[in-house]
Amino acid sequence: ILNNPVPHGNVNFTVYLFNPSPDCILYSPSTVTVTILLSSNAGGMVSFASSTQVVVNRDGYSVANLTIQRSVGMITNVVVAWSLRNADNSLASQDFLVPNGTITIPAGQSQAVLTIKPFNDGTPMP
Repeated sequence: ILNNPVPHGNVNFTVYLFNPSPDCILYSPSTVTVTILLSSNAGGMVSFASSTQVVVNRDGYSVANLTIQRSVGMITNVVVAWSLRNADNSLASQDFLVPNGTITIPAGQSQAVLTIKPFNDGTPMP
């Protein structure tokens, strides 16, 4: 199977057994259909590299670097939206310099790093 860089759907083909040696009889089944499943999109599949909880100090200097990984297809650039949410699912805009956005994993690359920086307003958190 060649690594074809053009994305496509499933590929089907048939394998035939034929022309056995004179002292052999070809028995049924002598054909089989093979399907190569579409196992990759051009962009692949994305996820966080780890599900481990990250703890960051709110000191104005600390950041959380989260690795976004891509597996399988790497043919195209992939853009993934992200947002930071509070426990009640509201946007965490008061606690972070940038609470949402997008991150791009370039074609041919398997990961990108999302940097989250908490906002240090000098007010202690409860």
